[in-house]
Formats: sequence, structure tokens, C-alpha cells
Amino acid sequence: MTEEHEDRQETVSYPRPTRTYLKGLLDSFGLRPRRQYGQNFLIDLNLLELLARTAEIGPNDVVLEVGAGTGGLTNRLADLAREVVSVEIDPGFYELARKETRARPNLTLLHMDALKGKNRVQPEVLTALEEAMRRAEASSYKLVANLPYDVAASLVGNLLLERLEVDSMTMTVQLEVGERLVAEPGSKDYGPLSALVASVGEGRIVRQMPPSAFWPRPKVTSAIVRIDVDAQRRSDLEELSAQHRFVRDLFTHRRKSLRAALISLPRYKPLKARMTDLLESVGVTGDGRAEQLSPAELVRIRHVLEKTLNSDV
Repeated sequence: MTEEHEDRQETVSYPRPTRTYLKGLLDSFGLRPRRQYGQNFLIDLNLLELLARTAEIGPNDVVLEVGAGTGGLTNRLADLAREVVSVEIDPGFYELARKETRARPNLTLLHMDALKGKNRVQPEVLTALEEAMRRAEASSYKLVANLPYDVAASLVGNLLLERLEVDSMTMTVQLEVGERLVAEPGSKDYGPLSALVASVGEGRIVRQMPPSAFWPRPKVTSAIVRIDVDAQRRSDLEELSAQHRFVRDLFTHRRKSLRAALISLPRYKPLKARMTDLLESVGVTGDGRAEQLSPAELVRIRHVLEKTLNSDV
């Protein structure tokens, strides 16, 4: 794992990441995009600028980028933000990005996986972010990234449950993931991640992006998604994490009725005889499905079940 941060100096202009430029650049380093890391580089310059504009990056902001790639977006972010922390897992692309961003004094470039397993952000990433926030005297950061498809959902969920305050997330993701992030209750895409996002803020799809916007071309449509996070709604992280675990477990039984799904969970099985009455006490019917419930209704259900369990002890 490597970290690089330079003293401040004058920045310089960099070539824009067109397809021709990127192919030549990768050839010069002996590199090829690797599917295992979801390396599809954004080459539509209008969409690259739209991503940066949508993030509304100010001169005092701290930005986290996951997937530095060739450094094209990284350089644009460093033009706009006070501090940028960028993470790249691929050793070859880390070296390429390090070279392409070497005159960026406000950039911390990390060579590592942004996630430690599927359920935790890499501690070194959080440490680097915290140090960048200290230097910038900032209380929060923004995620701005062309996210690798295979880590997008896990990364967003984990960052929303981490202690460092995130102000907003603006990212390119697979359209399917974007629809899950912003799905409404009752829709086919609504699930634990949708409920988590809705619990802490507001998400929206800004623009769909065709495969031709990337090189190499992916087989699916992508989207720019923005999530605005409400710090107050995210203030009790212990409660938020417990609620997310509850919803995640509940949705593993999404084909069952709500009552059947709840009593399928070992923790709530002792409440089987009273489940219908408990659900009705918070204005919910046990005959419906979990995916029809709003985050607020899911919170009320868990609270009444936990209160009942605790009173029985």
C-alpha cells in the first residue's frame, strides 16, 4: 500500500482523456483495461464536465475519488477542490495516475482497495480523508468518482455508515445500481440500499450514459447519480447501522408476507403469536411485503419488536 502527498506548488494543464489519448497513454505504460477491476474510462468530455459540475465542488471542499484510473477525472477534481484523496487498486494504473498527477500538490494518491472486504471501508482511506479534512479545516467530504461497477453498491452503503461526515455523493454507476440507489417503496428495485439512502438523504439520477461514453465500452447503460446527505438524519450511526442490518435481513425473505418474513428471523421468532397485533400497533399489516414499506415504517416495526423483546426479558 502506498500513499503520496506533495507540498503545494503551481499546477499545470493536462491533456483531456479522449479515447485516442487514453489508448496511446496505456500503450506507453504497457497497460490494458482489466475487467476484474471494472476499468471503463469516461471519454465523453461533456459528461465528464457534467459529473464535475453536478458535484458542486467548492474551493474549500475535500473530495474522495475511488478509481483514479488514468488520472483524468482526478486532475479535474484537483483543479476544483481544496484537497483530493484518490484511491487506485491496480498497481499499473496507480503508477500511471501518479505520473499523470505528479504536479498536483493537493492530491493524496493511495494504492489499495477502497474496501476491506465487502462490509468495511479500508481504514487507511478513512485516515487519509481525516487528514485531508484537517488540512482543509473541513467538517465533511464529498465522494466524486467514476466508480468501478463491482464496488459501487458496497462502497456507497459502507461510506454512509462510516463515522466521517459525507456531504454528498456524485458518481457514475451502472444504471441498474443507480435505480437501486434511488428506488421508491413498492418498486422492483427497492431494497436495503434504497432504504438506507432514503433514511439519510435524497438521491436522484442526473443523466443516463450510453456505453459509447466509455472506453472500453461496457455492455450496459450507466448513469450519473447524486445523493445529498442530511447530517442530522445520519447523526446516530449505531441506530442507523442496526436498522440497516434489520432491513437487509428482512429483505432476504422478500417473497414472503411481512409477518412470515419477520418470524423467519431467529431474533423475532419468539414473537410469532403476537406479530400481527404488534404490526397493527404501528399501522402496518402483516399481509403485505417488506418492499412496500417506507424507511420510516421499517423503523417503527423494528422499534416495536425490540421494545417488546426487551420488556419480556
